[in-house]
Amino acid sequence: MCLCMVQAAEAQLLASTQAGTVSAEDVLHVCIPLINSKSSSLLERGVFKLAELLREKTNLEREVGLCALYHLALGHYKLGDERTALGLIQSILAAKSFHTSAVAPKQLCIDKMISKHKSSGLLSRLMRKK
Repeated sequence: MCLCMVQAAEAQLLASTQAGTVSAEDVLHVCIPLINSKSSSLLERGVFKLAELLREKTNLEREVGLCALYHLALGHYKLGDERTALGLIQSILAAKSFHTSAVAPKQLCIDKMISKHKSSGLLSRLMRKK
């Protein structure tokens, strides 16, 4: 992801903030390039902003909320926090019976956990906690 895209999105958010018209979509528009970046500092910034958005705005439109949850899960997954990512994906799947963009990261997360903890008893304990 190009740093110029992040800077352009942040400039647009700043302009909206100064005008007093910041919406959840504006914040999400900034967070998506941050989550898609390869830089861990940008990725952490995106995760922080999305978590803050979801904490502050409890009455988001359904699709905006699901999109924010999905990108937050993706950010946690890319940062190596599979347990939090899996919990967020479960929330998405509970909210929407079939969300195609949520299925692939969930399967990747589960596959990674299985290969990592194949011989330990941790996997069986995780599967029992459903």
